[in-house]
Amino acid sequence: GVPIHTNLDQMIIRRAPGNTGQKPRHIFVIVMESHDAWPMMDQYRSLRLAEGLRELAQGGIRIPAFLPASDGTVSSMSTFITGLPDAGIQLNLHAGARTPFPTAPAEIFKRLGYRTRMFRAGFLSWQDYGDYCVRQGFEEVHGGGHMFQGGDPREWGVDDDRLFSYVQQHTPDDAPSFNILLSRTFHPPYGLDVFGMGYPVREIPPDLKALYDRKTSLSIFGHLWFADRELRRFVLETERRLPNSVFAITGDHWSRRSIGSRPNLYERNAVTMVWRGSNVLAGVRPPPRMAGAHIDIVPTLVEMVAPAGFEYHAFGRNLFLPHPAPVGFGHNAVVTPDFVFEMANPSQVLSLLDMVLQQRPDLATPLALRNRAIQAVAWWRVVKGPFLPSGAPLPPPVAWRSQRVTGASESTH
Repeated sequence: GVPIHTNLDQMIIRRAPGNTGQKPRHIFVIVMESHDAWPMMDQYRSLRLAEGLRELAQGGIRIPAFLPASDGTVSSMSTFITGLPDAGIQLNLHAGARTPFPTAPAEIFKRLGYRTRMFRAGFLSWQDYGDYCVRQGFEEVHGGGHMFQGGDPREWGVDDDRLFSYVQQHTPDDAPSFNILLSRTFHPPYGLDVFGMGYPVREIPPDLKALYDRKTSLSIFGHLWFADRELRRFVLETERRLPNSVFAITGDHWSRRSIGSRPNLYERNAVTMVWRGSNVLAGVRPPPRMAGAHIDIVPTLVEMVAPAGFEYHAFGRNLFLPHPAPVGFGHNAVVTPDFVFEMANPSQVLSLLDMVLQQRPDLATPLALRNRAIQAVAWWRVVKGPFLPSGAPLPPPVAWRSQRVTGASESTH
């Protein structure tokens, strides 16, 4: 029968299989502000928003069926800071997050001998972000206030060129390192002269004119072009400087911006997921069918590094190990290689083969229930601790898109 656990932490113990290939000496998890998956789709290529990322993906591994942890920056970044899926709790302000969770990535990588750093282009005082990272185990936390270096202060921090330049200066090769970066350029206020900087698209391309609803200007889209250009430059320079590096490049949430007024289920949920690192990934043979979400990034990285038998805690799984039914769980949606659906309406799925909506509760309902269970476990672990009364049922999960548990309202970004 199925074992009955009264300690939730025992339910999420993983044992690394061991990596016989090149282990990364430096790890960079790059979370790009509002970087959806749709700019990488062929039908939008004429906007030139992701040419750098396309180049990086050609020499790496791209996972199109990929979801963010949540729909806001703080809640998505909490998954990278604590290792927990988003269960509707504003963890940065919650008493249950004052000490590291067993799933906290910084704590796991410290055990593996890595220096742990967080870089945020915005200010660390926002949402108590800096102290929150320290409480969850990061040894170094760098914010936009450290990165101005005489430049003009901006409301939300520094742009991505300055962020990436600062990271280059503060990731020496003296010890293995685990680094998380959060960018900011594709976020209001949009103040860059992107046309003067070289964004080549001055008017909507002919193939997109019929779709364009004029709600987002080309100047705003150009900020994504700029972020993409600086991302490419950073990754290529870092590969030359630190050749045994691996990069996991994703977006914190969808941008809430699209060409047309009615983005489909995939376009309004999926985010970028590109893996890069020629030395480290040389021996990796990704399975032919892949899908995942933010909670899977850290387990994938841990198992690139950890010796066989190394025990760690995680809700996600190694994306590069074969799985009979790969699936990505986000707070608001679920994705497989074949379809995506939203938790608010799990009977309606969007086929990823032909982008056609179908009524398929038989496909989605079991996955929606599993996602609720994952979030319920995470909710209980934060609010009640690791122990369940013997035989006690798990609590119901929070409603999707609900108010956060602390009662404090979270900025949408």
